[in-house]
Amino acid sequence: MKIATTILSVLFAATTTAQSLTDSLIAHFPLDGNGVDTIGGLVPIIIQGAPFDTTDRFGNSGGALWFDGASYLSYGDVLDMDTSAFSLSFWIMVDTVHERFDIGGNYWDEGSLAIGKGTTIAGTPEASGYSVALRQPVPGEFIIRGTTGDSNSQTVGLVEGIQLDQWRHVVLSRCGTLHEMYLDGSLVEDSTSSSVRDLNTNIFFTLGAMNRDPTPEPDTEYFTGALDDVRIYKGRCLSSSEIVALACTGTMMSIDTASCDPIMIGDTLFTTSTMVMETLVSLGGCDSTVIHNITIVQLDTTVLFDQGTLFALQDSVSYQWIDCGTGLPIAGETGQSFTPGTDGSYAVELDNGTCTALSACVLVTGMREHVRYAIAIRPNPSDGTFTINLPPELAGVELRITDVTGQERQRLRAVRGPRWIVLDVAPGVYFLRTTDGGAIGRILIVR
Repeated sequence: MKIATTILSVLFAATTTAQSLTDSLIAHFPLDGNGVDTIGGLVPIIIQGAPFDTTDRFGNSGGALWFDGASYLSYGDVLDMDTSAFSLSFWIMVDTVHERFDIGGNYWDEGSLAIGKGTTIAGTPEASGYSVALRQPVPGEFIIRGTTGDSNSQTVGLVEGIQLDQWRHVVLSRCGTLHEMYLDGSLVEDSTSSSVRDLNTNIFFTLGAMNRDPTPEPDTEYFTGALDDVRIYKGRCLSSSEIVALACTGTMMSIDTASCDPIMIGDTLFTTSTMVMETLVSLGGCDSTVIHNITIVQLDTTVLFDQGTLFALQDSVSYQWIDCGTGLPIAGETGQSFTPGTDGSYAVELDNGTCTALSACVLVTGMREHVRYAIAIRPNPSDGTFTINLPPELAGVELRITDVTGQERQRLRAVRGPRWIVLDVAPGVYFLRTTDGGAIGRILIVR
């Protein structure tokens, strides 16, 4: 087994657990230079003001997005949670939160809203949706509030104190009847309600403010601070170990691994390409985090046999044809196709520089039947321009040039002596056939 691994930083830890953090992830906003969602491709349809890049929790310039108290990003009527379990995970640094004040028209500006979809009386249904907001109930005291509202206008609010000018990790989850809020990987508040509460709302999903679109009601509660790594899961809620992994602020390592075979991370075997976050923990909690970017390389070992020629379906690799009778490589046969001179059993070894794979042996019989005419094709291989020199007995016969699937690419009538051919096709193996289907020549096109 070949494994190619790139490690971006180094760390040590005591024990290992592995969780996949892509399962049921419906939206991910890294906020490292723009507001684009990397899962579903959501982009802001309304940009108020000018959110700008800032330093993230690891000190990376441009790794987070700053909201200045007069800006937000709104994505439209997306990311509804209906009656599903869900988890909203993100990093936040709060710069300031103003006190509650009356803005008129039956509306109060309660503080600031970091992330939300609804939970406003302007919504339909009223107060439905979910949000995470910041409040200053008394001077100098700051809280974070996670809220869900349903189609009956019933809300559940979870509250915890929060400090200014510090990066904090927040998770708001609804798991059946249980509502939970985590701060820095620890459960800080929970509550229960009906498991069939419908949180759908017409209000737009927004980062950075209480945006009441599509209603005409005013935008309020502009957030001042930074957001980073916003993740939304639907259909499941994050486990406590997954939340600890996302909240880890210890050393972070990214490993890019390309493997020919399934890879074991912790106690989980991964057979397809994926991203896995691995938490390396000590008795005191999360020490470090490893992000595994796993690429499982799968070479196609299918071999076709057509009219005397073996053809490997896998493109863009190195080839070595093998005589299965002896187990030895066949000298000089390193192309994508191979025409045996005798009956036998043959295979091909593929090598892409990282992985090697051996095809099954293919039994080839009746090779003499495929040698019907003395035909010269020069040059062969070619770039698509070549000559065909046909024997006298084929003069006037209609011929076809086909690909390995049998699809006709060109038709011509044979003439005695050499004939120039220009074949405008993709690189590969092609066959010169009579109209009865028999292959009488093999043409290799390379560029």
